[in-house]
Amino acid sequence: MADPKVVLKTIIKELVDRTNTHARRLRVLEQRNQSLEDLVATIEESLQQSRKQLDSVVASLNAQLKEQSERLERLEKSINDIVKQLRKTPTASQLKELEEMVEIYNPLKSSFITREQAEELIEERLR
Repeated sequence: MADPKVVLKTIIKELVDRTNTHARRLRVLEQRNQSLEDLVATIEESLQQSRKQLDSVVASLNAQLKEQSERLERLEKSINDIVKQLRKTPTASQLKELEEMVEIYNPLKSSFITREQAEELIEERLR
């Protein structure tokens, strides 16, 4: 049978080797875990920055949209005002009619007589 001290030393050596192996594996796992935590932290930070940029872009777009909406409302109001003004303007036929009326009553081109002259004409004709 083998010497118990040698067997004990062999067992202790085997336990120490296993402990060292487990310690190395544990360190490797801890390093991997730390690397993953760092990666997650970096991703979270990047995500927060992207979110802030996105919020900024959305706010800017909302402001531009509001400005365009207000501009469109002003344009619609202006167009409605122009339409109202156009409805008040005379048509071509109305202008033609007005021109004819002015021509009829134009004292330079028309021959008007006074009431007295008309009465004298009537009296002359009646005689």
